[in-house]
Amino acid sequence: MPRPKAWLMVFRVLPVLVWSGMASVCGVALARMDGVVLDWRSFALVASITALVQGFPAHIINEIYDWKSGADAYQPLGRASGGSKVLKTGLASIPQLWIMFGITFAVILALSALACRFIDIRLLFFICGGIGAALCYTLPPFRLAYRPFAGEWLGGFPGIFLAVTGNYYAQAHTLTSTSVTAATAIGAVYVAIMIFFHLVDFEGDSATGKRTTVVFLGLERSRRYAIACLTLSTLLFIVLAIGNYGFIVLAAESAGLALIFRRTDPGSPAAIVLNGRWITYATVIGAQLFSVTADPRLSVMLLAVAAGYFLHYRFGKIRAAT
Repeated sequence: MPRPKAWLMVFRVLPVLVWSGMASVCGVALARMDGVVLDWRSFALVASITALVQGFPAHIINEIYDWKSGADAYQPLGRASGGSKVLKTGLASIPQLWIMFGITFAVILALSALACRFIDIRLLFFICGGIGAALCYTLPPFRLAYRPFAGEWLGGFPGIFLAVTGNYYAQAHTLTSTSVTAATAIGAVYVAIMIFFHLVDFEGDSATGKRTTVVFLGLERSRRYAIACLTLSTLLFIVLAIGNYGFIVLAAESAGLALIFRRTDPGSPAAIVLNGRWITYATVIGAQLFSVTADPRLSVMLLAVAAGYFLHYRFGKIRAAT
């Protein structure tokens, strides 16, 4: 059985918080904007499923097959890339990761059964779609992450889109054009974020044949492509703001991210790491402000944010020996 440290490292608290956590709270906030009564049980259950799918099955498969490809092994320990590093440091073996996969997948199935029983059986569409996108991102023969544009648009984007719409549906038991458009815009933001954080892996991915979008486009064109995605999302949020001023918050976040991207040297790992922190902060703050404008009670997610940052900085980092 893997050690406790391995479980936390594989889960990657901060990415799960930024991706699944913020997508979930945005989905619930959209429902509150539409006047839907907040169902805390549904929120907790569906958000937990969303976080677990990303934190364990998706990350475990990514860890195993990126290691086998040589992409994770290429980078020296301590670099801000290369997965959770549990294999590189010996915290867990590949067989142990498969055990972890089996246990967590069983938990996800159990929670999904509860969601279908007590909320709506049609949530299976969102859950199965999210699991499929998460696993196919790295799992052979699909390996979407190894194909230009596929990793972002067939892996990352559907994951975020289904997380937002799934949490909305769990509250409202329907979807609206506004919720779908907002989920599309939020998904485009995360496509840009994926591109940004893959910039630091350019050398290792190029050397090991991992043909990501960044490797295909090159550093500078990848940065411009990410800015184009953010421009699209900003425009969509502005259109949505015509009907509800709350979307101005997300438009400002998206525009701010584009400015950070524009000021980042894509060939400088130090600049990517530094500005990556600002991107993380902006994403969390933007989602939290948006959710609070919809319902002040959603500020309870600040507790999850605080806990996530504490766990990440206290227990979730592996540093190179000096």
